[in-house]
Amino acid sequence: MAKKDKVKKPIYKRWWFIALAVIVVIGVIGNLGEDTEVAEEPETEATSADTESAASEEEATEETEAPEEEAAEEEPAEEENAEETAGIGTPLDVEGVEFTINSVSTATEVGDEFLGATAKGEYLILDVTVMNNKNEAITTDSSFFKLLANDATYEADSEASIYANTDNNFFLEEVNPGLSNTGLVVFDAPAGLDLSAATIQVQTGFFGTETGEISLQ
Repeated sequence: MAKKDKVKKPIYKRWWFIALAVIVVIGVIGNLGEDTEVAEEPETEATSADTESAASEEEATEETEAPEEEAAEEEPAEEENAEETAGIGTPLDVEGVEFTINSVSTATEVGDEFLGATAKGEYLILDVTVMNNKNEAITTDSSFFKLLANDATYEADSEASIYANTDNNFFLEEVNPGLSNTGLVVFDAPAGLDLSAATIQVQTGFFGTETGEISLQ
């Protein structure tokens, strides 16, 4: 009886070929994964560099704009201070109270032949008018005025101011709304005091929370 010929399996069905194919496929997949990671790393670095560059430009822009904004905020303050200073004959309004220095003179004595005072230096005499534009009564007094000259502050001489006001009462005088009071405020200051840059500080009450300045020029 004749032997049957042994049928050979195709090569792609043999176990060693299948095992080899699986190993090759796994190797290819592994290589593709490594290539993908390598390709993505430069992109990440580039993105980080772009972010840092953008942040640096933003900080530089903020530093450039900040001084300009501060300068813009300072300008109104300077203009406001300029508006608070008036001169002789020019009214200065301080929260509804209007101060005017009508004239300035000097003397060594004030008062009359019976009652008076003599200066230790030289009297600086201000003829002032205080107008009440508020809706309530105010008080006028020589202590509401200060002389600012050569980095020094001079208080008004209350006694000399009383003697100087022979015709008017300026000492703790009450002034109703819509009315004014005119009188003399006297300072005992060094003779020949330089008044080229001097100012008079005025205030609306005893506590001096509302003030302004009037130039003596």
